[in-house]
Amino acid sequence: YAAYKVLPKHTLYNVVIVEKEDGVEYYCNLAAPPVIEAGKITYIDYDIDVVLSPGGELGVHDVAEFHERAVSSAYPAALVTRVLETQAWLEHALTERRGYFSDDFYRTLDTMRQS
Repeated sequence: YAAYKVLPKHTLYNVVIVEKEDGVEYYCNLAAPPVIEAGKITYIDYDIDVVLSPGGELGVHDVAEFHERAVSSAYPAALVTRVLETQAWLEHALTERRGYFSDDFYRTLDTMRQS
């Protein structure tokens, strides 16, 4: 089995694609764009996770935690809006299996790993 971490530039999410016994799971973290400093990748995690199970079930987790942290950390309203819009976009993209969530993208990663 393998897992792949995808950190798209200029987005408010990253993805862990995990091979499981019963198929592929897509685990999306709502997060600030990655920053690379001194060879380390860091990002701010915004708590919300959107997950597509191998069986095709979509789950959204930790939305309440995001809202609590948005208040306690005084997130700007524009950031809160962007995170929630990204969550909605991810739900749609995962359901439609577009982009990083397509079988073709996964097969390309898996082929690269095996060569």
